[in-house]
Amino acid sequence: MNLKKSDTFKSVIPSKIFEAAAFKKPILLGLQGEARQLVDDFGAGLCFKPENESDFLLKCEQIFQVETYNKLCVGCEKLANEFNRRKIADSMLSSIQELF
Repeated sequence: MNLKKSDTFKSVIPSKIFEAAAFKKPILLGLQGEARQLVDDFGAGLCFKPENESDFLLKCEQIFQVETYNKLCVGCEKLANEFNRRKIADSMLSSIQELF
């Protein structure tokens, strides 16, 4: 995932992050801000500097190293479990039910 280097994108989290994580596919992210923090926190992918071709190519090489790839797959699974829609919906329903 690559978005233009802009302050506008620092507060967005592309939904493709969650889709890739659900399929246990390591994420190659060219974005700063919240999305990068999320990917880094869960170890679900590698982040490159937006609009930086050499950093992108370096991360492309790294992501396909077997040990790195397998480690990132585990991070994807953790991310997917944490942001599981069913889990989030159940939590929201419980919160609503507590109000009544």
